[in-house]
Amino acid sequence: MTKISDVLDVSEEVLNRHVKGIIELYKVIGEGDEFEKNSKAVLNSTYPTATIRRIIDFVSRKIDPKQKSDIRSSFAITGTYGTGKSHILTALYHIFNDPTMAKKWLEDNSMASDLLPTFPHTVVMPMLNLKRGYKFLWEPIYEELGKEELLKEIGNFPTVDDIKRLVGTGTVVLLIDEIEKWYGAIPSEDAPRRTANLAFLQNLMEVANEKNVRLFVFVSLLLENEEIMGIMNRTRPIKFDLTSEDIDRINIILHRLIGKIKDREAIEMITKQYIGVYQRSEDINISNYRELQDKIIEQYPFHPEVLKVIIERFHASKNY
Repeated sequence: MTKISDVLDVSEEVLNRHVKGIIELYKVIGEGDEFEKNSKAVLNSTYPTATIRRIIDFVSRKIDPKQKSDIRSSFAITGTYGTGKSHILTALYHIFNDPTMAKKWLEDNSMASDLLPTFPHTVVMPMLNLKRGYKFLWEPIYEELGKEELLKEIGNFPTVDDIKRLVGTGTVVLLIDEIEKWYGAIPSEDAPRRTANLAFLQNLMEVANEKNVRLFVFVSLLLENEEIMGIMNRTRPIKFDLTSEDIDRINIILHRLIGKIKDREAIEMITKQYIGVYQRSEDINISNYRELQDKIIEQYPFHPEVLKVIIERFHASKNY
């Protein structure tokens, strides 16, 4: 009898008995030997979803001097808990900051790497887990870029010109996570502080969408705060909704758990045996056996109905 181990290898994560279920951006700048700090581990665990492919394409457009259409580089990555927002931000951090690993990963997944910025000034901003509390969104950015002296020249909040002066001729990447909860924690009676943060966020997103400024802003959103969403609607960032990526979600499961297929012919033979049983049964009515056969082959060793139920249960969970 053919065993699963005869036809495929499980992933390194499974072999090491450490499948990292939740990847958290704040651990990139945290203390200790965290998984999130290891570019090889993070990228190996990252499936090249449609969202990631489109982000890479948009970033390349902004860098390409010949490109004239849609050169925006402000991004809103939306989705409820567990949809992979922080994972994408963490993967982007390593793509920008480890060009050797990034080049291999991108080329292995049929994506071009020649137009991506390498070693930009990257500011990781997990807003609920920064090294200290900040009253204003721009403070950690100026500090991480070593431009604290410019803070003295700022009025109520950084203007468009202030932000352009901050970026200068360099390349700056901002990875902003949990901004809605951070902003929501500002007391409602502190209206000047709330207004200043919103005004800066709007200016930041608008500057990122200008052709000649190499500023890339990535913001993850739960879509829970109307004021933050108002800024997003006004500044028109490139939006990605992770809640709708069910096909990619199945591929992510397979990518994280399955390593190398060793014997595809054996998988095809096993699949035909399944289909034969279904066709002979009077209790099973399947409209398209060919489609089912292709799915079983693609998703082996899982049955497509099992993965379908998992995704349905995921959607139905209270935190989805």
